[in-house]
Amino acid sequence: CPSLMVRARYGTGVFLKLNKRNCSIRIRLTPCGSDFTKVQMKIGCENKVFFLSGTMGSQFSSLLRAIYCLYDEEDLKHWIFHRRGQKTLRNTPQGNEELPLTRVDFSWDNEHHSHPITLWRESDSYMPMLKGIPDPVKIIFWRTYGKRREFTVDGRDLCYAVAKACTEALKKYGFKGYLKSSGEQYLGDTIDIEILLFIKAYALGVLDVRETKQLWRQPKGWMHAEASSFEKEIELLLFDM
Repeated sequence: CPSLMVRARYGTGVFLKLNKRNCSIRIRLTPCGSDFTKVQMKIGCENKVFFLSGTMGSQFSSLLRAIYCLYDEEDLKHWIFHRRGQKTLRNTPQGNEELPLTRVDFSWDNEHHSHPITLWRESDSYMPMLKGIPDPVKIIFWRTYGKRREFTVDGRDLCYAVAKACTEALKKYGFKGYLKSSGEQYLGDTIDIEILLFIKAYALGVLDVRETKQLWRQPKGWMHAEASSFEKEIELLLFDM
């Protein structure tokens, strides 16, 4: 039976060694119809609830795209939003150290009220951090009159929480079901599988899934193509976090 063969091959650690991560951030997605998605988020000591509407703005997938823009891969630039490069000073035993500061801004339409959010990442590289090296990401929820609420988390924890929320939602509703259930009159929330795979790979420490190899090249000319492992990508997509 082909279906049994697929279950045996994918999602069982045949291609990848995957381990769950202890993560203090919790996110749950519930598409509600009528262009709404309920987002429940536990971050720090706070529990936040958003009702994101696609009527006037974006829904949860904007956070995925913003996180994606905080990083680059050696062979792939992650340009979606207009990210801003700045400089920041950090105190070290050797004195003040100047580090690049990557900033990405986006907003959620929380029940027809714009809810601006900023992600800041302090790092000397756009590349994802290695295991054991801190990857501080600051999340700023802007409020009215310039007030704001800030949280600083490890980028891998943020990626893990977001990837876990998307995986659970997709396994429950499916790609089309989630899109349709988060929309109605307008466009629903679309989860980009390429972005999700990167975020999930970084969170689980299996960025080798992102490696590509040349599949073919025109002997004389510029035409060529590379290929990644579809089997590894599917196993990563199906992995329960």
